[in-house]
Amino acid sequence: GLSSTPASTPSPTAPSGGAGSMFTSAPHPALRHGMPLAQNLRMFKQYVTSFDSRTRNPQWVLEHVSKSTSRGDGDRQGSKFFEDQDIPVRLRNRLDDFKGSGYDRGHLAPAANHGGSQEAMNETFSLSNMSPQVGKGFNRSYWARFEKFVRDLTRECDDVYVVTGPLYLPSKTRNGWTLSHPMIGQPPSMVAVPTHFFKVVLAEYDGEQGKKAQALGAFVIPNAEIDGRIPLSTWIVPVEDLEAAAGMQFFTSFLTPCRRHALAEAEHVVLDQLGRAGAPSKLLTDGTTVVSKPKKGSNTVAIRASPRGPGTEVLHLCERARCELVSEDWAKHFNSDNPPPQVDSDSSVVIDEDV
Repeated sequence: GLSSTPASTPSPTAPSGGAGSMFTSAPHPALRHGMPLAQNLRMFKQYVTSFDSRTRNPQWVLEHVSKSTSRGDGDRQGSKFFEDQDIPVRLRNRLDDFKGSGYDRGHLAPAANHGGSQEAMNETFSLSNMSPQVGKGFNRSYWARFEKFVRDLTRECDDVYVVTGPLYLPSKTRNGWTLSHPMIGQPPSMVAVPTHFFKVVLAEYDGEQGKKAQALGAFVIPNAEIDGRIPLSTWIVPVEDLEAAAGMQFFTSFLTPCRRHALAEAEHVVLDQLGRAGAPSKLLTDGTTVVSKPKKGSNTVAIRASPRGPGTEVLHLCERARCELVSEDWAKHFNSDNPPPQVDSDSSVVIDEDV
C-alpha cells in the first residue's frame, strides 16, 4: 500500500540554462558521487508525505478525502503507531523520541479521514505522518475540531484535497527576529517541535451547468493551547503569504496565474468582511504571539459570497462553506469514544492523540 522514493532529484548533468540552472544537458563533475538527500517522498494508499530528515517532521502531507475514504470499517483500535522503516533510522522520527516529551504524536493526515478501510487507517499511524503537537487544548481539542470541519466538507463536496504541514515562525525581539522552538529526542537525531501548523484545503463540488467548481482556503494555527471559543476564521491567511512563510507552492497544477488572481480577490472579499483586509497575514508577519483568549465581540462572522460575475475561477472556502467548528463537547466525546491504540507499555507520557 505504500512506496518510497527520494525527493525529486535533478539528473547529474551540467547547466544549460545559465548559472544555477536545474535543467541540464551534460554530466556535471560535482555530482559524480551523488548529491546530499534530506527528504523522502512517501506514497501511502490515500495520502502522500514529504518527510524532512533535518527537522524529522513531515514537510507536508497531501491527502484526498471523500465520503468513501472517511466512512467504513476502519477502527483505531486495530491500528498501531510504527516507525517508517524505509527512512534510515538515524534520519527518521522514532517512537522513543515522544516518550516523556509531553507532546502528542499528532497525525497530519488524520486517522478518521481514512476510515474507509482498515489498511488506509493503519497507514496514517506511520511516524512519517506525525509531528509533535501540544495535546491539551490543541491536538485533542481545537485541532481535532478543525479536522472534523475539513472532513465534514465531504457532505456537500465530492472531493477534498488537503495539504497539512508544520511551520517554524520567528518571534520579534528587541534585537530583531529570532527563531526558537523546542526539540525532543536525543542529540544528534532530534525532532523539531513546530511553532505552528497550516492547512490548505481545496474542495471540489458540482457547479453551474454540470461543471466542477472549486473553493480554496489556507489556515495557520499556533501549536499551543487554543481557547475553544476563538472562531476558525481567525486563522485564515492568504495562500501566497503562507507559501512565502512555508517556502513551497500549493496545488501547482490547479493554481494557474488566472486562478491565483481570482483567489486573491476572493481572499480580499473574505478578509474585508472579517475586518482584516488591512492586515491579512498578521500571524505570519507580526511574530508568533499566541491568541489565548477570544477578543471581545469575536463571534463567528457569517461570510457572504460576493458576486464576481459568471465564470469565477475559484471561491474562498469560507464563501462556499460556513467556516465554523463543531462544539468543544464533540471533541470530548470523540476522544472518549475513540481512545488511541496503545503501543508502548513503558511510555511515561499520557498520549491521547488526534482523531
